[in-house]
Amino acid sequence: AAGAEELRTALASVSEQLAAAKSKIRSLETKAGIARSKAAEPPSLASREGARSLEARLQDALARIETLEQELASHRGRGKREAAGRGGGTEYTVSFKKLKSDDYRLDPFVQNMLRRLCECCNMTFEAAAMANDLVIAMHTRSEVTAVMQINATNVKNAYVRLGCLDDFEEKQARRAAPGKPFANASDAGNKEGGEKQMMMFSEWDDTVGEPVLVPGSAAALSGDQSAKNGSDVILAEIERRGYSRTDLAQTLSDGALPVAGERGEMQRVIDRCREGSPVDAPVQRAVKETCAIHGKALEEKHGLEAGYPGTYLCELTRLVWECFSVRGGNSALFRRIWTAECGLPGKFYDHFLGSLPEPTESKWQILYEVCRRLTMLCVKHPAVLVGGWMIEDFLNRCLSLLRGTVDTAMPQKAGQHGCRDKIEIIAGAVGERDFVAAMFMLVDLWEENFASFHKAMRSPSEFGGFKHGHIRHEMAVHSLGDLAYYDAAVEDPKKALPSFFKFIESSHRRGFAEVMTDTKRKDLIKRAIKCIEVMREQHIKWNGTTWTHARHLLGALTSSSYGQLTAGWVLEQLGEGAALASARGAGPTPQARDAVGELLRAKLLEREADGELAAEAAAWGLTRPAVIGELLTMATGEKTFSESATPLLFTEMTKRLFIGLATNLYLESTVSVLTLLVKRHPQAHSLTINHVFRFRMKLEDERAALQAAGMRASCGGALRAAAQFEAARKAPLKGHRNLAQRQELVRRSLAQASSYVYARFFSRPKDGSGVAQLVAAERAAHDKAQAALPEAKVDALKATCFCGPTGRRRKAAQTTQTCRGVLQPLAAPGAKVAASRFNRVKAGAKEGKKAQRERERERRAHPPNRRKKRITERGRNKLIEKSDAARRPKPAKARAAPTRLPSSRKAAAAATQKAAAAAGSDSESDAEGSDGGGSDSDFSDDNSDSEEEEGEEEE
Repeated sequence: AAGAEELRTALASVSEQLAAAKSKIRSLETKAGIARSKAAEPPSLASREGARSLEARLQDALARIETLEQELASHRGRGKREAAGRGGGTEYTVSFKKLKSDDYRLDPFVQNMLRRLCECCNMTFEAAAMANDLVIAMHTRSEVTAVMQINATNVKNAYVRLGCLDDFEEKQARRAAPGKPFANASDAGNKEGGEKQMMMFSEWDDTVGEPVLVPGSAAALSGDQSAKNGSDVILAEIERRGYSRTDLAQTLSDGALPVAGERGEMQRVIDRCREGSPVDAPVQRAVKETCAIHGKALEEKHGLEAGYPGTYLCELTRLVWECFSVRGGNSALFRRIWTAECGLPGKFYDHFLGSLPEPTESKWQILYEVCRRLTMLCVKHPAVLVGGWMIEDFLNRCLSLLRGTVDTAMPQKAGQHGCRDKIEIIAGAVGERDFVAAMFMLVDLWEENFASFHKAMRSPSEFGGFKHGHIRHEMAVHSLGDLAYYDAAVEDPKKALPSFFKFIESSHRRGFAEVMTDTKRKDLIKRAIKCIEVMREQHIKWNGTTWTHARHLLGALTSSSYGQLTAGWVLEQLGEGAALASARGAGPTPQARDAVGELLRAKLLEREADGELAAEAAAWGLTRPAVIGELLTMATGEKTFSESATPLLFTEMTKRLFIGLATNLYLESTVSVLTLLVKRHPQAHSLTINHVFRFRMKLEDERAALQAAGMRASCGGALRAAAQFEAARKAPLKGHRNLAQRQELVRRSLAQASSYVYARFFSRPKDGSGVAQLVAAERAAHDKAQAALPEAKVDALKATCFCGPTGRRRKAAQTTQTCRGVLQPLAAPGAKVAASRFNRVKAGAKEGKKAQRERERERRAHPPNRRKKRITERGRNKLIEKSDAARRPKPAKARAAPTRLPSSRKAAAAATQKAAAAAGSDSESDAEGSDGGGSDSDFSDDNSDSEEEEGEEEE
């Protein structure tokens, strides 16, 4: 006892001295820093002496700290050995792996901080080790000793060791409290490093009072993890996480047939979990369901393909993105044309064209955003007096300028710009109006229906505020809301698609011709109706079937809009109608019934008819008197669904609906996380990747602040850390893979940081050498250089677009109306178009231009008679009479004798030629008069009114 007391006293004394020394060192560091940054001028002799004294005191203090730390470590080591020898006590019995000496150890606190450093900064293992050195050097303003350094292996081991410890404790906690239902969500596919089965588990957490997600393993722990072995992988992970097979309540997957089919892997998981389970186990009522977002995507995909067969809309918007977006590489040139040549605001181009996201049919929200921005350009700008839409004027000007070349030194490249053919296709699609109508239709569908659905899938639940797709108890209301929208759209498409019908009903006169003809208007309406009908069919097939079973309909009890109505209907179907009527009496009026309420009532009656509602009510225990009482209080409006007001219903809802998942959205996001981790640690073991992945997913609340990093990592060599350190001293500096080289990097960093002139950094000298002045000048020069190149390119196009190098005038530029002939006609609504890896619109335009060139070549070979007109009956008769008269032989005319004879033979020949030419011209004029004789009323220039007047004259 006396020895222990003496040891504690010594430890306390040394700790106090160490704290005082560290406080003093911080003060000295501050003073030394002030001395270093006094002024930009060379320091005086006195200031040099003061700086030297401060540096000497600083070094003495550092040596004192090192001595105290060694003394403290020796005391702790002696106390640990004495406690172990006595066989008692737990404070000093834990031993940690030593790094390089007895003075420094990696305890769990340090290892956890290393994990967080690596994740919060998106670092590799080696980058985290180097960051540790730089942080120490930044705060101490001195070189880093080998004792204070860590290596990449220490960071990697922190993940593995603490990850194994966390998994073991979680597994033990689950096995200690069995009987808690859980749900499983999985997604198989070709991920980084081969096929993997990504998994998530959902369970109820009593400490937070809501369902939580538990990430599954991300390593290939089961050998072949392809879809055909999905059930084996999922069952192995259930055992690894400590769950009981009998507690499985739901499996969620996408709509792939091998996984979600009647004999798919999800059904096999449930069947194998039921083997040997008790009759009343949760797994006996487990169900397989499909992701609601996947079902909605199928509605969108099939609907748009039915209205506009193929990937018509996606292919055309992608052409726009390739030409005009920043990622296309030509945005600076076209922005100059937009502003300087068309006189349109540059902000419009930046927002509606320059910043377009890449359209893809796998992400419909991005396609909607592209269409929404492009439709904003289908209006006339008020500042432009003459012209059409902004997008039309811009495309016409681009087509006119792109006849030239951006390089005046190479005139042979005129008209060969890489975007010219694409712009012709876009211009033709805009002029044809099918493309614009399709964009308006998609914008209406998204804003009227899709936007609210996807927002609900990505938002916390209305009841409980549950996150990550835990809205299974609200899916019946969302599904029936979509069905109500489709029913109303089929009945009145004009109300469901307001901007689409406003677009097609407006006038589109271009070049004295109406583009939006009645035939085209009827075709576009037919396509929109076909799109809505197919969407409705797909909704009934997927989400309308998956989320309208009796268990989901009972989830409407939690709804603030339909909870009271649902409680009353359930009581009526349970045979408690009389009790409900007496309980209501003169109470508050039930909630109003809208279209969704009517569909909810119809679905409940349908489930009552097929017996599913009765079976579900028996499983939930809804016929118990206490539960009947809770339903009565809800039906009369006295209480609403909550844990305190309806505890029995809340408990059943927790086990059967709250823990379930409605979407795989969170699981899909883990695929990108795993891909990033595999790229960041390409040589790491799969178990290490697994622990890094699971720790990353636990930091879900902090993921929004993380930034991606593209640094690489390596796993080091086979030598021990000490041997690597000694071997690296003689090696040249090639990187920061070992400790000695990292020390050299820190020395260089300190030398570079000390070389800057502080006065220039914080002041604004007259010569413009201040930091703020240099930055402003650099930005101004950059902006000027960026604007000069597009301006020169546009000037070159303007100089070469009208005339070639020989002065010959170029062919007239095409417009949005003349480019309409390039496109192939759209397939009929509902037609099946074979899938293709290529852009079908571009391929069709290529064939259209080929046919156009053939027609042009034929026209040049056989030019049409432009003077030919449609002739009336009377004019034709007159023409026949005059042609017959012209064929009759005419009497010869007597020639008058010349007044005088030419004086020479040459003059006589000239006079003879002149007389012959005069006679020939007279005969030609006579022939023209005989062929074209007759008044203007004899011919009609495609005018029916002239024909009617001619008929009246004949009468």
